[in-house]
Amino acid sequence: MWLLAVMSAWLVACSAGGGATPAVLAPVRAPIGCERLEYALVQDGVTLGTGTLQSRVQEDGSWALRQAYVSTTNTEHLDETEAVVTEAFAPRSSSRLVANMGNVDQVATEYRTVEGRAVATFTRATTGEAPGKPADLRLREHAFDNESAFWLWRALPLEEGYHARYTSVNAFERSQSTVDLTAVGVVGVTVPAGSFEAWRVLVVSGRATRTAWIEVAPPHRMVQWDNGVAFMQLVTDSSAAAGCSAVGAPVR
Repeated sequence: MWLLAVMSAWLVACSAGGGATPAVLAPVRAPIGCERLEYALVQDGVTLGTGTLQSRVQEDGSWALRQAYVSTTNTEHLDETEAVVTEAFAPRSSSRLVANMGNVDQVATEYRTVEGRAVATFTRATTGEAPGKPADLRLREHAFDNESAFWLWRALPLEEGYHARYTSVNAFERSQSTVDLTAVGVVGVTVPAGSFEAWRVLVVSGRATRTAWIEVAPPHRMVQWDNGVAFMQLVTDSSAAAGCSAVGAPVR
């Protein structure tokens, strides 16, 4: 299995269920205005790749949230995404590029309102194929772009028993899914970047349950993510080296 293609938020078009009715997911803080975090992708103690999460504020006041995953064994494998969102994480656009041995698959998404309904328009381009025609998906309520998930979860008012639900839009699959989040407590977790007190957050989509560890202290970095195949572990916060003048400071 190609690890890089599954290290972004992984969510599939299934509905979550069971348990008490959760609250509607509502972020309480904006994304970090300038940040760069570096991760290792680890499976059974073997490092299979690296990942980088970067955020910045654009001139129009939106946030660009970027992910890049590179294999340590084959440099021809690459997975890159960007989600453009508002301060409240409302999606404006997103893109994803997956390159594998010279073949490139790209999907671009634009979010808009048509006759009062939120719509995502997907356009796909694949090496060796004719450009795909734009395809529309009418969105359910409380929809967020899947590629913003690693930032969205950090912006939540996590506390013991926190339980919320939202709709995740997966442009690569042209689908949307219901996602439940539950904070099950604070635990100690050690990753290459050090030891942290972190919220252990269960992420449920359909029959799949995954786990994120979100730093309790500001800036609430995601220090570890278990997607069921491998662990994504924080190695270093290189925000200062990336030119961020106020590392860890949200822009308001």
